[in-house]
Amino acid sequence: QIVDRIFQPDMMTNYGQRARSASSRQFHANGPKSYWDSVWGHRVAIAAEAFEKYGLKRWAEEVDRRLFNYVSRKGLVELVSVDRHGRLSDYREHGKSKACNPQLWMVGGVLARTARN
Repeated sequence: QIVDRIFQPDMMTNYGQRARSASSRQFHANGPKSYWDSVWGHRVAIAAEAFEKYGLKRWAEEVDRRLFNYVSRKGLVELVSVDRHGRLSDYREHGKSKACNPQLWMVGGVLARTARN
């Protein structure tokens, strides 16, 4: 049920999972490019790794595909804003960039997901 919920349209974007669902009171709390409507790449990578670990290979592959879209479009940035129409933009709060580029956990999350033993 939890995995199914994560893949609902208000949580999942072409770039991975949002931080919160659109039904959350905090969604868009800071305007249309809110922290909460953003996608955190390292968390997307961690989710894919967990899905695979628990035998949810189809879900892991789907999240990997979306993570690849994210990294291909924006690089290894900490987070990006995804609006309700699926448009990707830099994360800004009150007109100022708040995400660091790159963040250690973003790079680490992707490497942990893609590294082979």
